[in-house]
Amino acid sequence: MSSASPGRLPGLDGLRALAVLLVVFFHQELLGIGWIGVQIFFVLSGFLITRILVQSKELPLRAYLVEFYGRRSLRIFPLYFGVLGAFALLAALGMEAQGVREGLPFAATYTYNFWHASDAFVHSKLISHFWSLCVEEQFYLIWPFFIFFCRPSALRAALLSIVFLGPLVRLGLHALIETPSLGAFEDTEVALYVLTPSHVDAFALGALFSLYPLGGKPGALLGCFAILAASGALLAPRVPDGPLSFGSLGFPLGLAPGYGYIWAYSLLNLCAALTIDCVVHRRLLPGLFESRVMSYIGKISYGVYVFHYPLQSFIRKALPNAPVALGLVVQVTLTLLVASLSFYLWETPFLRKKDVWFKPGPEKGPPARAAA
Repeated sequence: MSSASPGRLPGLDGLRALAVLLVVFFHQELLGIGWIGVQIFFVLSGFLITRILVQSKELPLRAYLVEFYGRRSLRIFPLYFGVLGAFALLAALGMEAQGVREGLPFAATYTYNFWHASDAFVHSKLISHFWSLCVEEQFYLIWPFFIFFCRPSALRAALLSIVFLGPLVRLGLHALIETPSLGAFEDTEVALYVLTPSHVDAFALGALFSLYPLGGKPGALLGCFAILAASGALLAPRVPDGPLSFGSLGFPLGLAPGYGYIWAYSLLNLCAALTIDCVVHRRLLPGLFESRVMSYIGKISYGVYVFHYPLQSFIRKALPNAPVALGLVVQVTLTLLVASLSFYLWETPFLRKKDVWFKPGPEKGPPARAAA
């Protein structure tokens, strides 16, 4: 296979495909550890967004911010607000959609994850998964300023500090969530999971590997996965019984067993970062991650993520007695179809405006195209 172009990182679209498929299998209650797909997305965002920002850092602050936020807006907003608008219209027309009317103001302001953490939260089969998109958007609000104002000589130390402080941040946040005077929250570990401070170290670790790569070390990745597997084996007996308990491999959503909400996120983030490093340097299954199928799913992964959950609800209502395998095949097929139509008919016209309205500065190399 020919080498990638300078602006494209090989295999990352394939890794995005893996991440979004893990989430799909999780919501189908087929893979209890599938929620880590979101964690992979967080680390991957830190990796790619930092790469883009560093390439733009020589611009004046105003141009730097306009370019970044302009290009991000054209990538994110059309699909996000288009879907929210469609759901709002359907709700106004009387569609029964529990949690949509209540959640729309929070989703529209990218504060849905904070509402998700509260005991006032009303679950929605249409938009409950939007909490992670809100976390990413909040990251976008902070990270450009951090990268711009942090001196290059101090950047590595700053990122390492964030990574090592991550468990302490989660420990402190957990204590705050359990403080009665601060108000009522949903399940403590779930509330911790959906709040942005819990994942700042995931973004920072991705950034660290973006700026200071290891060059692809399969041995380091294997060692990290060995620690993960051993930890999971010890934690598995403590996972509460449920439809997703066996497939969680000891790491259920919320990471309650063994105080995993403090340390296990860090371990999962490190595995994700090492995986990214190996994939980029073509040291991990390039035939899989660079395959046409995985690359294509990765290219439309934003739409796959947005549409898979509401389509799952629709399919379960339309085929209530369908076997699990049939339901999964129908959902994946329909999700890929809808995401493809969305990408080419709705998202692509906006994406074409990125280089017209917010053309990268001439002194920089091309941005990371896998950062869709």
